[in-house]
Amino acid sequence: MTRVASQVANALQYVHSQGYVHLDVKPNNVFLLSPVRTAEEMEKVEVKLGDLGSATRIGKDVGQLTLEYATPEQIVETASPKMDVFSLGMTIYVSLTRRVDRPDTEHMRKAFSLASKGMMKEARREVDEAKRCLSSWEVGNGGVGLLRDPMLKRMLSPNPWDRPSMKEVTEWLSNL
Repeated sequence: MTRVASQVANALQYVHSQGYVHLDVKPNNVFLLSPVRTAEEMEKVEVKLGDLGSATRIGKDVGQLTLEYATPEQIVETASPKMDVFSLGMTIYVSLTRRVDRPDTEHMRKAFSLASKGMMKEARREVDEAKRCLSSWEVGNGGVGLLRDPMLKRMLSPNPWDRPSMKEVTEWLSNL
């Protein structure tokens, strides 16, 4: 998993260096270039990050998102590389646990619904509630390895300013 995540982080760092944000990082958009049958093969596989249909310039409006992997502010703010950091963190978490059990799901759904109706004040309230739920989430509680790493917790912070840069993420993953 570390090698795959590292390659995705490198791809995202490149996307960001070109002035764009991917905005739809999730397991379904990470493509393995060869079949993998063993953990050893997984650590040698090359991957591509696909589906750039949601990508947009940094600072522009967010067109679409996948609620299970998006950060709360993605519903009401303009595109930022910190959004991809969060989504990569969720991708790592879901890939390791095989669960999408983030505690803010209901608030995310409500916020998205309200925002799509143009009810931005109400949507922002739900986004704030989603952030409160995320702030008390015990990421990796009872897990091992990457799940227990403080960097993953930082990547999944509800506050974008507390998240690491993608450069920090690539350095972290390359040192594991």
